[in-house]
Amino acid sequence: MFWPCLAFLSALAALGLAQDEPNEGNQYTTDTLPGVTPSTDCKPFHIFVARGSDEPYPGRAHKLLARLCTDADAELHGDGCGYEDIVYPANPSSDGKDAWCLSATKGAEAEQRQMTDYAKKCPNSSLLLVGYSQGTAVVGDILGSTGGPIWECVQPERPGLKRAEVPGSKVAGVLMFGSIKRTANETYNVGGASHLDGVRAREGEHLEGLRQYANLTRDYCNAGDPIWAVETEDAKGKHH
Repeated sequence: MFWPCLAFLSALAALGLAQDEPNEGNQYTTDTLPGVTPSTDCKPFHIFVARGSDEPYPGRAHKLLARLCTDADAELHGDGCGYEDIVYPANPSSDGKDAWCLSATKGAEAEQRQMTDYAKKCPNSSLLLVGYSQGTAVVGDILGSTGGPIWECVQPERPGLKRAEVPGSKVAGVLMFGSIKRTANETYNVGGASHLDGVRAREGEHLEGLRQYANLTRDYCNAGDPIWAVETEDAKGKHH
């Protein structure tokens, strides 16, 4: 059971945080994802990916997916890993006052449904969660619960998964990049701005829920990121 956590995180460290952006109108395809099978077939390790705002599927995590599944397949003789996208709108806040909150809420609903369905069908599989930007809110909300104001909108209260119950008990690793909702100085924060909050800090039950998964989670934050680290000097979008 050590592979999901240790190799999951070491694969990230080898890749770094930079991910390629697609040309406008393009979509990442399986041709750019060697070793990755987008499907809901039962595999020892199954990755759920929540893309960032306005990104094509599967988003900037495409190289990470390829690396993780390549490593898993090598470890498990060619049949170790698959992935599926969390199917949600990924609308940015610029689409309207309530657009981001509605989108992120739909994402959390979709992720819970997809995780539950997969865990029921594949009870022996370990689940890995990856999120970027708005996708980190989706991932964090499903694990830790959510609700309250962010940007110019308000999300409804929604409970998180219980660590001791399926599908929460099947989670083996969590990676988040560019977290919208991030609390300073948490043990799972990594990077030059780990001591700073995101746009909104998780507090109370929303934070305690996420802490259930602290030993499985890495939340990467660059200094200078205007989303992750709003208090850093010279914050620029290129750091996000």
